[in-house]
Amino acid sequence: MIHDKGLSPVTANVRIRTMRAFIRHCFMEGWIEEPIHERFKPVKTEEDTLESFTPEEIKKLINAIDDTTNRGFRDLVVVYLLLDTVVRCSELIKMKRSFVDLAEGTIQLEPHATKTKRARIVPLSSKTITLLKEYLAETEEFQSEFLILTYEGEPISDSTVREYLREWGDKAGITNKRVSPHTFRHTGALYYVLNGGDPFSLQKILGHSDMSMVRKYIQMTNADVKRQHNMFSPINTVFG
Repeated sequence: MIHDKGLSPVTANVRIRTMRAFIRHCFMEGWIEEPIHERFKPVKTEEDTLESFTPEEIKKLINAIDDTTNRGFRDLVVVYLLLDTVVRCSELIKMKRSFVDLAEGTIQLEPHATKTKRARIVPLSSKTITLLKEYLAETEEFQSEFLILTYEGEPISDSTVREYLREWGDKAGITNKRVSPHTFRHTGALYYVLNGGDPFSLQKILGHSDMSMVRKYIQMTNADVKRQHNMFSPINTVFG
C-alpha cells in the first residue's frame, strides 16, 4: 500500500486495522485455524506536526474577512465557531438551529452528526454568542433546520467551507500554514490548555474517548512550554 500504491502510512493503517479486525473475527468464529492477525501490526507513522495559528494570524484572517457581505459575515461566524467549539468541519455543517441555546451558551451535537456517533454539548464564549445571535436573526427567513447556510439558504457543504477558508487565508497573506477547519481545531485545543483549561474537559469538548488523541492536538512550541514553565514552575510554589 505504501510503496506500490503510494498511500500514506496513516491511510495504510486505517486499512490494516480494518483487515485485522475482520481476520480476528474469522479466527474467533473458527473460520480460519491460525490467528494470522497477530502477525502484522500497523506501521509507524510520523507524529502529527500540524502547526497552530498564532494569535496574530487569527486576527489577520478575521480582519481580511469582509463581514459587510452575507457570505463574509457567515464565514466570520464559521471562524469563531471552529475556534471556540473546536468541532470538526463535518460536525459544523450538521449543526441544527434548534440545538443552539444562546441563554446557556451551548450547542448540542446530535449522535449522527459526530464522528464517534455520540451526542455531546460544546460551550460558546460570549463573543461567539453575540455573533451567533445576529446570524440567527439574519438567516431566520430561510426557515432551515440547519445553522450554517449558503447565500441561497441551503445547507453548506464541507468542501465549500474549506474553499472559502483557503480564500480568506490567501487574502490575509497566511501562506506558511494550511488554513483549514482542522488547523482551527488544533489551534483551539492548544489555546484552551495554554489559557488554563484542563485536558479532561478538553477531551469532552473535542469528543475523543481516548486521551492519547487529545495529546496530538496539544502541540506546544518551545516558546509555549517556556511561558507555561515560567507561570507554573514548582520553584514558584517553594519561593512564592
